[in-house]
Amino acid sequence: MGYRLLNLRENTATDKPFRFPSTAEVAKATEIAVGTINALEKGRNTNPSIDVIERLARYYEVTPDYILGWSPFYRPDMAWKYAELDDKSANALLHLAQRGNQATLEYALMLLQSINLKEGDKPNGDD
Repeated sequence: MGYRLLNLRENTATDKPFRFPSTAEVAKATEIAVGTINALEKGRNTNPSIDVIERLARYYEVTPDYILGWSPFYRPDMAWKYAELDDKSANALLHLAQRGNQATLEYALMLLQSINLKEGDKPNGDD
């Protein structure tokens, strides 16, 4: 969870180019203590309240499931696509999510869906 929160903060745009928000800025915007955000990002707090998770999810515009590590997708519209995959493909994506960035993960999902659709197409025998 800590890595995901740090990654979200470092990939959040601000009004100044090439700068991401500080923990103090996130704390102010979410009304969460700076110490709590630091502890979460560093993995020292692994049991945040539901309220904290909800505030962070709203701030970063992600799902609570993504913050908690239950889903590899931060966007809700990607979650339904993930649910349609077979177990082997889903596990491969979870592994990729731990090592790659979101763009890589979404591209991999698109490829897996394409493969699953092709494998699901059954010839009708009219050849």
